[in-house]
Amino acid sequence: MLRKHRCGLMDSLHESQERVDCLDFLVWRMEKEKEREVL
Repeated sequence: MLRKHRCGLMDSLHESQERVDCLDFLVWRMEKEKEREVL
């Protein structure tokens, strides 16, 4: 029972981490574009 609940929590954690990684990438990309506009 606890193992099943833990697996569900870990799945949710991994999904959230993927979303954070995507947002980090988008922010990085936007910053790079902004730098190119300044140069």
